[in-house]
Amino acid sequence: MDKISLNKKFNNYILMAKDFYLKGNLDMSLQSFKRALNFSCSKEESLSTLYEIAGIYLQLEDYSNASDNFKQILRLDKNQEGAYYGLAISNDARGKDPKTSIALYKKAIDLDADYQEAWYYLALSYDKICKKEDAIACLKKAISLNTKDHIALNDLASIYEEMGDYKTAEKYCGMSLKLKNDYGRALYNMGVILKKQGLLDEAEKYYLRAEKHFDESLVYLNLSALYIEEDNFLKSIQALDRGIKRYPHDEKLWYNRACSKCRLGLKGAEEDLLMAFDLNPESLIWAEDDKDLVDIVGVTYDYYKNRRRN
Repeated sequence: MDKISLNKKFNNYILMAKDFYLKGNLDMSLQSFKRALNFSCSKEESLSTLYEIAGIYLQLEDYSNASDNFKQILRLDKNQEGAYYGLAISNDARGKDPKTSIALYKKAIDLDADYQEAWYYLALSYDKICKKEDAIACLKKAISLNTKDHIALNDLASIYEEMGDYKTAEKYCGMSLKLKNDYGRALYNMGVILKKQGLLDEAEKYYLRAEKHFDESLVYLNLSALYIEEDNFLKSIQALDRGIKRYPHDEKLWYNRACSKCRLGLKGAEEDLLMAFDLNPESLIWAEDDKDLVDIVGVTYDYYKNRRRN
């Protein structure tokens, strides 16, 4: 087949692949990109097509095939920083050794010192292996390359909070929220940071704001703990009520509500504890040494065992 015919075939399959992609048909888009690859006339066409294929595999969460395509890219051109980055992302997604990801992100950065995403994920990889100072340095570099990255600013705040530097954590979390005032994770983190400083009223305000924007049960657990610290068990129960409505399969919410109900002598504590046992039998271990549940744990545990036998 002559080059003109090859090029025509290549372009037709690329157009089909992009059309399928826009319509949300990733499988057909993938097949069309693969067919296009058979008719590529240059290294550049092959590289761009392999990137498209690898990208779709990432979207499909098929990280093994994504990695294979990134490796094909590097066989064509070992100086492709995006391929090293893609291999690192795939490695992270499969829960493999962070040190492998670190080496790959570094290779990407060696080829492009301003690769902001590589600096960001390199920081997260360092954080996984508890190299906090390295993580901080990489996050600061990522932020210098994109000063509007509210996620990186919040992640930096989280690391400072974990290190006990609450004032610095508050500063960076505030910068994140200044850029995006409804960023749920930063609202939640600000609540954590303020509570660690004993500023319970301020922490409560941020947790309440986070309820609307943070899709995790942690906000209700932390609100509950805050109210318990103030001996306000009724408000603790009310917060956990809201949490259970949103996350009915979270055993910690049921367990904590049982504790608060016991502290107030309210009915329903046994039912809540039983639900926690049903959702996660390991909560039995927590209950055995929990002084808040001493009056009900024995009876509830016996009922739980008998019901399972039947």
